[in-house]
Amino acid sequence: MNEIIIATIIVGAIGLIIGILLTIASEKLSVAVNEKEIQIREQLPGNNCGGCGYPGCDGLAKAIVENEAKVNQCPVGGQIVADAIAKIMGVENEKTTRKVAYVHCNGTCKNVTTQYIYHGIKDCNNVSIVPGGGEKHCSNGCMGYGSCVRECEYNAIKIVDGVAVIDTDLCQACGKCIKVCPN
Repeated sequence: MNEIIIATIIVGAIGLIIGILLTIASEKLSVAVNEKEIQIREQLPGNNCGGCGYPGCDGLAKAIVENEAKVNQCPVGGQIVADAIAKIMGVENEKTTRKVAYVHCNGTCKNVTTQYIYHGIKDCNNVSIVPGGGEKHCSNGCMGYGSCVRECEYNAIKIVDGVAVIDTDLCQACGKCIKVCPN
């Protein structure tokens, strides 16, 4: 029985010592954070989509505080978030224009001339390296294999009749679909 009590006391003492050391380390190694950066981060939507051009909402908040980014740079937050951030920063906000992805292609299955029939992995980037740049005769149009659909986190893109169609109400303008599209 004495061994159990001694072991309990030793484990408790070690836990107490480690707790004290961690408390001291957290005070000595703490990093000062700008209060405005925290306030701005709380206003941002938290999607961490990268649509603003920064690595997540924390990166954008830091850039705004350092005057490297505009207060209305978050495409997801829109005018309401931009106004709140402008108030925190003590600056005037300019009008925010909501941007969404848009496909200009009219190369539907009945409008396009087919060069050949492709049998392979249904991915636009794979099709683009095939001779001729894809089965559609138009080398700049939508390939219709859905790489953008798989990349969109908001289910804003659907392939209809061989062309990507974007639901502008769902689109958050994160730009991921543009990055995966070879055209």
